[in-house]
Amino acid sequence: MLGCPVETEWRLSQAAAFQRLRTALEAGKVCMLPLQISFPGVSGDTLAQPLWAVATELTAIGEQVLCRLAVPPFGEMLLPAEELDEKWQPARITLQPASEAPSDVKYPLIVIERPPRFLTHQQTVLWAIGNAIEMMQATSASSESTVYPGLQGLQKLAADLAAANAADDGVRLMELSAWEGLPRLSFIGSRRAAADFLNQASEHFLPDQAALLTETAVLQAVQEDLQVLAEVQAVEQQVVNNLEKVSGAR
Repeated sequence: MLGCPVETEWRLSQAAAFQRLRTALEAGKVCMLPLQISFPGVSGDTLAQPLWAVATELTAIGEQVLCRLAVPPFGEMLLPAEELDEKWQPARITLQPASEAPSDVKYPLIVIERPPRFLTHQQTVLWAIGNAIEMMQATSASSESTVYPGLQGLQKLAADLAAANAADDGVRLMELSAWEGLPRLSFIGSRRAAADFLNQASEHFLPDQAALLTETAVLQAVQEDLQVLAEVQAVEQQVVNNLEKVSGAR
């Protein structure tokens, strides 16, 4: 799907995992590993399950070795090697490839190499936009949560809230109120990251498409301040409409 050579290691020892990570990053590759970490605004000391982080660099500051990581949708961080060792955890089954059993060791690692065929910046952006449209318009999803992704997820959440409210179902309303916690935080963070991506991407398009991308970035950022699901859904629909227009540039 990525168009890149990918190696997946599920059963590495601690020493082998760190050596594989260092060798891959020094060769200009990108690595993914699951981390058990905490974030401001998330209740409790840590998340219930690890999140996939993208490692891009090992750097030394004095005698300390730091790993540069991006943890969508929460942004970038630098972790000392000893802290990385502590937080590098097995991925839960829903984050692993279909039909894979949960990893029974501590250091799973995915190594992604450069694609064999060179793509221009615009081609890469259009590929990403195509995937975004597909995800946002998904008509079904397998999920452990109460919320499906994309437009259908927002529609389902609104309908479930209305039904639970009409039935005065306090238990169901409490379950759905989880939206105000980590799901909403993740939603806002992912839209903020999308806005940054679209602003950067606009530099590689002609003025008409660039203007649409910039407008879409503003729409993504604005969702942070929206409280009514109908407003969020309307903005998401406009985002999809804009991205479909830009994807016609192919």
